[in-house]
Amino acid sequence: MTDTNPYASPAAPLVQPQETPLGAFVPNGRAVDASRGLEWIKLGFRQLFAAPGPWYLSILALYGAMFVASLIPLVNFVVILFAPFANPVIFAGFYACGDAQARRGTFEVGTVFDGFKKNLSGLLAIGGLSFVAMLVIMGIGFIVGGGFALVELLRENPGTPPDGFVMKMVLAYLVVLLLWVPVLMASWFAPALVLFHGLGAVEAMQQSFNACMKNFGPFLIYGLAAIVVCVVAIIPLGLGMLVAGPAFIAGMYPIYADIFLDKGTEGMRPRV
Repeated sequence: MTDTNPYASPAAPLVQPQETPLGAFVPNGRAVDASRGLEWIKLGFRQLFAAPGPWYLSILALYGAMFVASLIPLVNFVVILFAPFANPVIFAGFYACGDAQARRGTFEVGTVFDGFKKNLSGLLAIGGLSFVAMLVIMGIGFIVGGGFALVELLRENPGTPPDGFVMKMVLAYLVVLLLWVPVLMASWFAPALVLFHGLGAVEAMQQSFNACMKNFGPFLIYGLAAIVVCVVAIIPLGLGMLVAGPAFIAGMYPIYADIFLDKGTEGMRPRV
């Protein structure tokens, strides 16, 4: 009879659970039908209502932590410096929550901070590039609006707008808006591409821009539908935005998955 130590470690190695691939990565994304734009709105609400607790708690935890940090001396200085580059890091957290929900049906509140823990340098680089682009665009808008000559006229004649002032302001606004759209397109999916696929900031922004260009129709319908949803949400004293806002956040991942993941094949590009 062989003596067996009941306290010995098991001889067989423990098998670690593996995440099921959600689809193969499609570089530069794929074009989808224009009708998907309206479906993306529905998916956002569906995702939110499927796990309302985790979504609301995650959003509150993220912005609550940032608010508390802004009140702490010295730490608030870091927060101010970090703010112009923060959006991709924040959005990466929302993408991570959507990814976890797609895999398991729910997610932990801490998932929203994944952007601070994974590929942070790449995410900050996206924020930096977007910030520089914003400064350049604002500079162009300033020149189109009249530049320093207009500032001098306003200084010399306070309270009396110079001739053509309104038209110049409208033109400057339209120019800024037009130039900002490509930056928004390049930034839309870039956090997900850096977080999930380990792309560099420049490559991620290029692929995001290409994907948005391929899906101009769906995004046009999505944007128009989002405006309608926001208008309706604002009617009851703005309280509807407490649902619509989180729904737009929850809908970020399904849009990314629809365009960048081929669910008919196996083997999503491994994470880094």
